[in-house]
Amino acid sequence: MTAVEIRLPELSGGTEAEQLRRIQSYLFTLAQQLQFAFDAVSREQTAGGSSQGGASAAAEPEQRPVNFAAIKALIIKSAEITEHFQQEVEKRLVGRYLAQSQFGTYRQETEQRITANSQGIRQQFTNLQQLESAVAGLESAVMEVNATIRTGLLAETAEGRSIYGVEIGQQELENGVIRFRKYTRLTAEKLSFYDCNDVEVAYISDRRMYVTAADVAQITAGSAVVQGLQIGDYTWELGADGHLSLR
Repeated sequence: MTAVEIRLPELSGGTEAEQLRRIQSYLFTLAQQLQFAFDAVSREQTAGGSSQGGASAAAEPEQRPVNFAAIKALIIKSAEITEHFQQEVEKRLVGRYLAQSQFGTYRQETEQRITANSQGIRQQFTNLQQLESAVAGLESAVMEVNATIRTGLLAETAEGRSIYGVEIGQQELENGVIRFRKYTRLTAEKLSFYDCNDVEVAYISDRRMYVTAADVAQITAGSAVVQGLQIGDYTWELGADGHLSLR
């Protein structure tokens, strides 16, 4: 016997919006009761199998993994009342520098914006340098650097895990053309490097390092495992059958 009690939702009276909220609440409650019933049946079957096998002690209830993300989404979608509160602080700091001579004018403007809340801190930096040349043959130039440092909550996985860490990104422009744009992320699990297309090109995690390409001046290792080794125009390859061939 399970503790399931199925009743039809009360839909008489009220507006269409109120009736819809009652149906949502009814479906959520029904899903909870069905899950409880399935868990109870599973525990009874496990206990019965242990008794038939001659076990003297009662079987321990099976520990099912909790699908946190699915339950969270179900609660939020069916919620009739939601509350959200978060304090936030913003700060803007600026700096200026100017130098003039017979050769031209140099200007620099720097800025930092800090935004902090209960989930993390975001720092945005801007460094704008302008060079106005007064010398014939020398062109004027504008260089701009934009950088961001984020600490705290960086992302959430599909399973509902919260990922905390530090993320540092930088973009450099010269006369309006992007010359450099990359960022790095450090978490308790791994250190990752991303290119300008947001592709993870290298990371270090669980005593392992992965890179898409590497230039190494010197290697010292107790052992090395490779599928192929190129020396000049020749390549040593390890075949699927375990034989080594030279090409």
